[in-house]
Amino acid sequence: MTQKEKALRLRQLHLEKSLLILPNAWDVTSAKLVELSGFPAVATASAAMSLANGYEDGEKIPFDAVLKLLSAIAKQISVPLTADVEHGFAAEPEALKQNTQALIQAGVAGINLEDGKPGHQGLETTTNQCRRIEAVRQAAEQSGIPLVINARLDLFLQRPGNEHNLPEAIERAKAYINAGADCVYPIMINQYEHIRLLVMETGAPVNVNLQKAVSDLRRLEAIGVSRVSLGPGFLNYALAKMHHLARDLREYNTTSYFDQAPLPRDVLHQLLYQ
Repeated sequence: MTQKEKALRLRQLHLEKSLLILPNAWDVTSAKLVELSGFPAVATASAAMSLANGYEDGEKIPFDAVLKLLSAIAKQISVPLTADVEHGFAAEPEALKQNTQALIQAGVAGINLEDGKPGHQGLETTTNQCRRIEAVRQAAEQSGIPLVINARLDLFLQRPGNEHNLPEAIERAKAYINAGADCVYPIMINQYEHIRLLVMETGAPVNVNLQKAVSDLRRLEAIGVSRVSLGPGFLNYALAKMHHLARDLREYNTTSYFDQAPLPRDVLHQLLYQ
């Protein structure tokens, strides 16, 4: 597929009845493993990408480093790539427009763009975030790539338990869709009924991050959720396993090391050479 075809394919995946499940990657090998496992698209997670490269999340990793990583991933996979670019590494719409053009040149078919300011320093106003989404859409149109914009809403993340979150999230979601977003992502929303209401009220694709409180994927699919993300979950599990093995080895215990079957050689070969 061309990059344009990948973007169109990614958009179509948000409109199908089955969930688009995205176990987020952070480098070329993890992205290729996601594709090899049968997923129709690959998403990156900013927290995982930052951590894997020695940076805190929150746009601490240089944007040039992000572009380099995304370009390397895009060249090695055949499915659409959607990138978590946090707040866009830009405060103003014009700078965001330039960054979007650079992201498209790196080969992405979609992006996550959040309305939370870096460092959890509050939220953009709805008006400001709409201007930013419009700038991204303009950059995509000028590039000839129908970029899939996943507009992240950070209310539930920054104001957990606030009774006004849901009505404001619905209002923001509608505005973001009207501004050019393709999907809305109320990160940390954790009640099925709230998710159902947001899906019903917005009438647009909704992305949910996987949490134990809303972990029934078939139920999420039934209430109309389009996309489920894992964020840095896969990297956290990989590091947790490594930490457990290292702790046992310090105690001269090799049992857990040999209990875990390694990846088959044919899978390793595919990761390296395909």
